[in-house]
Amino acid sequence: MTEKAYKSANKIVNGASLNDIMLRCVACDNQKPIYLFTNKGNFAIVSIDSLGNDRWTGKGSKPSNIVSEFMSDEKVIAIFTEEELSQNKLLFMTKNGMVKLSNGSEYIISKKVSNALVLKDNDEVLKIELKNDEKSIIMVTRDGIVLNMESNVPCQGRKSSGVIGISLRENDEVVYSEQIDDEGEIIIITDKGYGKRVIAGFIKLLPRNRKGVKIQDFNGK
Repeated sequence: MTEKAYKSANKIVNGASLNDIMLRCVACDNQKPIYLFTNKGNFAIVSIDSLGNDRWTGKGSKPSNIVSEFMSDEKVIAIFTEEELSQNKLLFMTKNGMVKLSNGSEYIISKKVSNALVLKDNDEVLKIELKNDEKSIIMVTRDGIVLNMESNVPCQGRKSSGVIGISLRENDEVVYSEQIDDEGEIIIITDKGYGKRVIAGFIKLLPRNRKGVKIQDFNGK
């Protein structure tokens, strides 16, 4: 949508489901493409015109309707502009505890749809961020384990799977990951409705490829 329409619009999106949240609002140059990255480890280069000019209250289009190569259950989890990619490195974090760092310029290619990384069996991408060397990387698992790891991840090419971030216990998986600093707190909420706050600076910084420490004790709950 145009900048004028955005500024004047009611920001409530009609028809959005409870599971549908806004990932990011990006100011774009309509002469340049945007880059869509998915949970399946793919990315697509999309022209602004192909998205159409919807109202703010419109639901927009499903990723699989914009990019025919995407599967129907494939979710867009990150959006970047060409300028962002050309000036930064991308940090990938996956469900199976892998982390991968690549130069953003590796994704400025002529092919419209391609693999962003090599995912191993039953893995998927949870988060993709522009790398911040001033922050560490945190991973929290379904079984209540946390690893706050040093950010010195080796930079690899686009067609790679990355390195081990957290060494997972059997049948465990990462449910949350991002870059953090010592400011603020981590909020832990369980599926039974229990919650707690942990000061980010109190989570010890460790090398990657460690099992981590307990951040939530379920005690059968």
